Formats: sequence, C-alpha cells, structure tokens
Amino acid sequence: MENLNLELSIADLKKILGESRKTVNLYAISNEQTIYVSKLRIILNGFSKYLISKNIFPKTESEEILDDVVLFLQEYHLGYSEEPLDELDHTEFSSFFEYFVGKKWIGVSRSQVESLCHSLKFFIEFLREKLRFYQNESLFKKILDSLNSELYKDLIEDSVQEDESKSQISSVYIGEQFEDESVEEFIIRNIDRIMAAEGKLKEESEKKSLMDSIDLKEILNQWYDMKEINIAEQILETFKNIYSKIKDFTKNELIATIDYALTDILRKKYTQQQIAKRNKISVQKLTKIRSALSPFIPLKFFYPIFLSNEEINSDAEKTYFFKVNCLFERNNSMKIEMRESQTLENLHDQIHFYLTTEIVEDIDYDKSYSFYMSGKEWDYKSEYRGPPEYVQDDSKSALITLKKLDLGYRQKFLYLYDYKLELKYSVQLIGIGLENNSKRYPYLI
Repeated sequence: MENLNLELSIADLKKILGESRKTVNLYAISNEQTIYVSKLRIILNGFSKYLISKNIFPKTESEEILDDVVLFLQEYHLGYSEEPLDELDHTEFSSFFEYFVGKKWIGVSRSQVESLCHSLKFFIEFLREKLRFYQNESLFKKILDSLNSELYKDLIEDSVQEDESKSQISSVYIGEQFEDESVEEFIIRNIDRIMAAEGKLKEESEKKSLMDSIDLKEILNQWYDMKEINIAEQILETFKNIYSKIKDFTKNELIATIDYALTDILRKKYTQQQIAKRNKISVQKLTKIRSALSPFIPLKFFYPIFLSNEEINSDAEKTYFFKVNCLFERNNSMKIEMRESQTLENLHDQIHFYLTTEIVEDIDYDKSYSFYMSGKEWDYKSEYRGPPEYVQDDSKSALITLKKLDLGYRQKFLYLYDYKLELKYSVQLIGIGLENNSKRYPYLI
C-alpha cells in the first residue's frame, strides 16, 4: 500500500482532469420525475437570483452555495428521501448528515460539512421567504438548529480536520492507495480531499509570503519607538494565527489596521487622515477595515486606554460600554454599560425596553431575535439566537456571556429582532470600565 501526499498527486490530477473538477448536474432519475425536476430547476434559478440580490457574497461563494444545494437535491432529495421538498423537517436534514453524508463520502472533511450546513440554511431561508415553505415558526427553528455542523463533527476524520493554529504545513496527507489501484483511480476517488488540500497548501504559501513581507520595525519606526512596535508585533502574531479570516486584506490594509490600533492603545494624536495617508489608503477604507478587523485584536491591548495598572490587575469585574444605533429610525440610539458576566440576552432586554418599545407601537415581546457578531445579516456562523428556550444548541444561545464573545474594541455587530419585521440595530463596543457597586447593571448612560 503506497501513501500518497499532495505533491505526488496534484500534477497527475491536472493532467488527467484538467483545471476543472467534477460538477453536479440536476437530472431526472425517471420519466415520472421529469416535471418535478423541472420545477426544482426553476427553484434553483430563483435561488441563484436570491443570492445575487442579497449582495453579501462574492460570485465564487454564491456558486459554491448553489453547488452544495444542487448536491443535496440531487444526491439526497431526489435519490434517497421520499418526502416532498416543502415537507422536509429537521429529522430529514439530520438524516442527510448522520446517515447519508458520512456513508456516501467516507472521509468527509469538517469544512465540507460546514459548507453544506451554511448553504442549506440560506436555501431554507429562501424557500421560507419566497415560496412560503416552513411557515411554522417552531418547525423552522428546528430545521435551522439541525443545520449546525457541530452536531455532525463525529463524521469527520482527525486526519482532515482543519487546525488554524498550525502555520507550518509542507504537505497534506490525503489517504492510502489501494492495492492494484492506479494513480488515476486514486485521484478520482479522492478528488474532493485533494482539491481541499491543494487550497490549504496554497493558502499556507500565500500566508507565509504575505506575513514575511511585513516588517513592522522598518515601517512603524517613523512614528513609534521599539517598545511600542513590540505591541504591534504581538498584534501581527494574532493575525498570523487567524489568516483564513483576514486573507482577503492587503498588506497595506493590515499595517494600517495595526497602526490605527496603536494610535488607540497609546493614545497618540494621529488623525484618521494621517494614518490613511501614510498607509496609502483612503479614510473610508481605513475605517471599514478597522471595524472588520477589530474582533481579531485582543481586547487586553486596549485596557490601558480606560483602566489604570492597579485596576487592570484587580479582582473587580470589568464592564463593557456599548453604543446602540437603531437602523430603521436613525435618530434613536443609546449608550449602556454592562458587566462582562452578563449576556447577550441581557443586552437584548435593554434594547427592547429602551429603544424598540419606544419606537414601535404594539410590539410583541416573544419574537425570535439574533445577534450577528460579524455584523452581517443572516451570517449563521457568527450568530447567537434567542429567546434561549427556543434554541436547542446551547453554543448558539444568547445566554452566552459578553466575556466569552472575545469582543474587540470598536467591534460592531448586528442585532435583529423579529424575523418578519426585521428590526435592526448596530451595536458597537466603545469602552471598558470597572464594576462600581453604586451602579445597577445594565446601566443606562
């Protein structure tokens, strides 16, 4: 039995299959299904336009979402499930992952399972919104909860799990070649894993190239001393460990973000215009990337802005200051201070009491709500939901404490109340404090 790694197989792969990979095409399994499949094609065409209208995905990601949905419809719904599309429930989706995916694709990776869950959530949202499927609120929530990739992590082989903390990878293990199996047969059998591994190696190469090209000492010594640059290098190290989340940013943008963060941390008097100009980007771009990257700069770096050394090292509980802006009534906002041990549900209660009920008449108190920590609506990966009693997956519940969220200074996130009315609020972390026994938290400022 011969072990093949990526270096041995990519050249053969491209020679045999060219640059394209296998695609899934929706087809009729029998003549009786021809009409039904035609309807599915119409639905898929509508779903494709729906993704474009959302305008939150690059074209390549929209195509991947569509491929995942086609795979589900063709391989499972048409060829395996006996339920009509509008009658699928959470048990059907659980069955798809637990009894079908794992058996049909041995060695399925975590990223593949996450991708399928992510894509199917958008498809379910589309069917509910545009075709009025799954109108039962309880059933709809159960379906979304069943599309949580963490529920199916036991399907994933340790050998193909992604580990973002590992930055030094020279090759990726694909699998064993069976006896009497040709290289061509091996490649075709393992094509998904090979393509995923090729992408990972490419990402590692790009990461090393980008990060090695950033010499903060050479760039920042014009404005900061070596002790201050040391803080910048610590921030850069955190960026290296989360490269997959920041890989779309350029070298100048990363340096500008670190420069901006240092200005905050050290309380320098540099303006946004100065920081943008010396990093050769616009002020608009600077503020945008600063907001996007703020969750990835540890909050501890910003403690000295608001707290003394004695307060930082004390046992007293820290507090977070938030500014909440209503996005459907622009003149309505509030500032609030909360203990780090309080939860997103506590924040929801305050927004609901002080803002929502003041703006919207006859508002219902028991509607579902979501916090999207990325700031992007319907981003299920960053979502926490409530009311907690309706959420089956505790890891996605709004009962999570603020401290466990690992928020970044200036981080913005989105709060959405009532999925039908879609009442939206922007929430931003604007400061850190220390618990004061004379205050009752949450404390409205």
